[in-house]
Amino acid sequence: MKIRILYLFVFLLETTFLFSQWTPLSDFPGSARRGSVSFVIGDKAYICTGNDGSLLNDLWEYDFTNDVWTRKADFPAAARWDAVGFSIGTKGYVGTGYTGSTYKKDFWEYDPETDTWTQKANFGGPARREAVGFSIETKGYIGTGYSTPAGTYYKDFWEYDAVNNVWNQKADFPGTARDRATGFSIGEKGYIGLGHDINENYYKDLWEYDPVSNSWSQKSYFGGEARSGAEGFAIGNKGFIGTGLTG
Repeated sequence: MKIRILYLFVFLLETTFLFSQWTPLSDFPGSARRGSVSFVIGDKAYICTGNDGSLLNDLWEYDFTNDVWTRKADFPAAARWDAVGFSIGTKGYVGTGYTGSTYKKDFWEYDPETDTWTQKANFGGPARREAVGFSIETKGYIGTGYSTPAGTYYKDFWEYDAVNNVWNQKADFPGTARDRATGFSIGEKGYIGLGHDINENYYKDLWEYDPVSNSWSQKSYFGGEARSGAEGFAIGNKGFIGTGLTG
């Protein structure tokens, strides 16, 4: 049996500092879990939902300056795991995922100023889990993922316009349809890669999305082994990928 262990960490980069080592911080006070989502708003990070043997809907805020965790208003919809989370401006967003019996496509906005959640327009594609989400400037994006029946793997790609609360379908992800891919954004471009497909193939390809031209271009392959469920993030103009599950 293969066990995937997820280590979640938060990086904040100041223009006058360069971190060259790991620093222990306060433990996450919620239950140990997998399949949670995270997003960052300003100088605060958030962890929400997941699976610790039971499905969860709690939300926790991390204050990097004071190294303090605070529980916030619970995610108000069905508890779930393998959802998607990202932020746009001063708001956080959580949607899709799996309740143990149902694949979801509902989509919610979190306002840290009032500690409240508001339901927004449902995700534009089919309900799914293990999709990729990220934001570029004032828009959010969700693509890839998995649902049943018949073990459907996706390569569609959708843009969320927070101002008008609408979803618009964009150019499909050009790689093989997959779940448990890795995604992040750097500046005005988004990136999706790695993951695995219906035939249990694991990938190490990486693709760049340009929202201006609505087009994808392939980039250099990930330097490590092909894998799924890896963590990806950006600091400044660099992207980083690590951990995950190999075949």
